[in-house]
Amino acid sequence: MLGVSRVSTTKNTVLGIKKFSNILFTLAIFFSSCQFLYNYNHFLLSLYFRYSWLKLLLALIVPIAVTVIHYLINHDLIYIADRTASVMIVFSILFVLDGINLRHFDMTDRSRSLHQLIFGLETFFSVLAVITLITLIRQKDRELNNHYAESLKAFFSGSIPVMVIGFAKIYFSSRIYGIVYNPPNLIPFNGEMSEFAKSGELELLIRDAGNVLFFTALVIVLLGITKRCKFFWGICLPVAISISMEFYQYFFKCGDPDIDDVILNTVGAILGCVIYKFIIEKIKENELCWESLEQWMWR
Repeated sequence: MLGVSRVSTTKNTVLGIKKFSNILFTLAIFFSSCQFLYNYNHFLLSLYFRYSWLKLLLALIVPIAVTVIHYLINHDLIYIADRTASVMIVFSILFVLDGINLRHFDMTDRSRSLHQLIFGLETFFSVLAVITLITLIRQKDRELNNHYAESLKAFFSGSIPVMVIGFAKIYFSSRIYGIVYNPPNLIPFNGEMSEFAKSGELELLIRDAGNVLFFTALVIVLLGITKRCKFFWGICLPVAISISMEFYQYFFKCGDPDIDDVILNTVGAILGCVIYKFIIEKIKENELCWESLEQWMWR
C-alpha cells in the first residue's frame, strides 16, 4: 500500500508540474506580447515607452525561455502552438482596443502602438523559432515531425488576425490617415535609413526594423497558409503592396512616401521567403536535420 501511495503521489506531482508549466507558458507569452498596451500605464504589467529597449529584450528572452521549459516538461509542440495562437487572437483584440483608445484621448504619437505590434510579433515568432529548432535537433523523431506540421497549421491560423490588423494599422490608420504629409523621398537610402545612420535613435531603429520584420512575418504566414503560386505570395504580392501604398501616399498627399520603405519591405519579403523555403519547409518535409547542418558548418 505504501508503494502504491508513493506512485500516486509522484504522478500527482508530475501532473501538477505539467499544469503549472501550461499556465506559466500562457501567462508569459501574454505578458511578453502585450507588456502592456501603451495607454494603460497604470496597469500592473505596463512598461513605459521610454523602456523600449527593455521591451525588445523581454519579447525575445521570455518566449524563448518559457517555450524551452514547457517542452522539456511536457514534450508537446501542439500545445505550445495552440496556446500561442490563442494569445495572438487576444493580442489582436487588445491591439484594436488600444488603437480606439488612442483616438479617444487624441494622442498624437500613434506610432507607439505600432511599436507594440513589433513586440507582439517578436514574441510570437520567437516561439516559432524555438519549436522549429527543437524539431531540427530531433529530426529523427517521426512523431515530433508530425507534431511540428500540426503546430505550423495552428500557428499560422492564429497569425492571420495579427497580420491583417497590423497591416491595416500600419498602412491605413497611421501611415495614411494618422500623420501629416511629408515630401516624398525618391533617393534610395536617403530617407529613414539615412536619418537613423545620422542620429542613431532607437525609435528610428525600431521603425526601420519593423518595416523589415513585419514583411518577413507576413511572407512566412502567406507561404504557410497557401499551397500554390509561392513566388506570387512570397515576392510579387508583398512588393506590389509596398509600392502601391507609397504611390497612394504620394498621389493623395498623405503620409510619408519614402523609397526606403519599399527597400526595407522588399528585404523583409526576401528574408521571409528564405526562412520559409530553406528552413521551415525543409524541416517539415524532413529534408533538413541537425547532423547535416553540422556537417555543412564544419566543412
